[in-house]
Amino acid sequence: CQRTAKTEENKTSEKLINKEQFKSMHTFMASVVNQTTVGKDLTRFGVILYSDTPKTSFTLNKIYSKGKLLEALQQLVQPQGGTYTGAALAYSLPYFNAEHGGRKEIGVPQILMVITDGAATDSKRLKAESDALRQNGITVISIGVKGANRDELKTMAGGDTSKVFFVDNFEDLETLYKNISSVLCNNTKRGKMSCNQTDLVFLLDYSSSIDLEEHKMMINFTASVVDDFNVSKEFAHIGLAQFSDEPKDEFYLNTYNDNTKMIEHILNMNYKGGNTYLGKALDRIRDYFHEGSRRGVPKNLVLITDGNSRDDVEDAAEALRKMGVTIFHTNYSVIILDVWASVPFLWSRISGSTRTFLNNQEKVVCVE
Repeated sequence: CQRTAKTEENKTSEKLINKEQFKSMHTFMASVVNQTTVGKDLTRFGVILYSDTPKTSFTLNKIYSKGKLLEALQQLVQPQGGTYTGAALAYSLPYFNAEHGGRKEIGVPQILMVITDGAATDSKRLKAESDALRQNGITVISIGVKGANRDELKTMAGGDTSKVFFVDNFEDLETLYKNISSVLCNNTKRGKMSCNQTDLVFLLDYSSSIDLEEHKMMINFTASVVDDFNVSKEFAHIGLAQFSDEPKDEFYLNTYNDNTKMIEHILNMNYKGGNTYLGKALDRIRDYFHEGSRRGVPKNLVLITDGNSRDDVEDAAEALRKMGVTIFHTNYSVIILDVWASVPFLWSRISGSTRTFLNNQEKVVCVE
């Protein structure tokens, strides 16, 4: 459920943890990674292992592929020693800086998950070091296993028990993500729009008025928005087309039932160039809703274009409205404004109607 968040995982590896228990830590971290969309402009991960001293496995700006990230987790080597958690917290602080891949300056949520199975040898440092992290905008989630000290876990989480988790054994750690996911969502900029049904189509301009670099920015933005939806048979169905001289079908409303494959498709879409024939593209989009939309489910079209079409747009747009499709128009010149500031900052830049639509998707709270 995480959205463009920075997550640094800080694992204790003292000598009392055996290989199978260390493997359970791998499984837990992999479950967190598998529930996110990893990418340079999406969610970044880093890992620090600690015992007597902390050691960096990889920083937030080293791995931008989910597959490579999962491989890196499997290759972690367990160090030996004591449990100097305070020192590890202090070591973690600079790893959210820009030089290590941190994006605090542009509003990306910063999260540190600390996993430990024992009392800290330097427990007197825990409050000061965890307070320093919070003062720098970093949320600390503490996860205790077996012999971990519950008071210390609470201290690291700043007294917020909703950010404290405890399991009796390492095997239970493997399924902890089911309980921790809501906390991760609440501490990202926006939660996943998990309970609203919607049939949503994106129509993206890839004509020559948008250059190759701007097109890349646009698809990163689109992927980030898509990541907020619970794409599934029951909830969000999403389709996407691009257009210039002719519309190009990328995927239909019934093509994907999960975010991961959909976002992978989006991030690998090609740029074409050419002229801007929006009317023709809107005519094509009618087929998306004729063939793939569900009865009684809201129909929405998010249009991202640089604005000037060479053909008539009004008749095609009116035909969609008569089908019950609500059209949200985002002018691309607004989206690319200050685009160097990355996707989370762009959220405040998109058109009011589009932002209202996306915000409205969040109003239903799901109770499982």
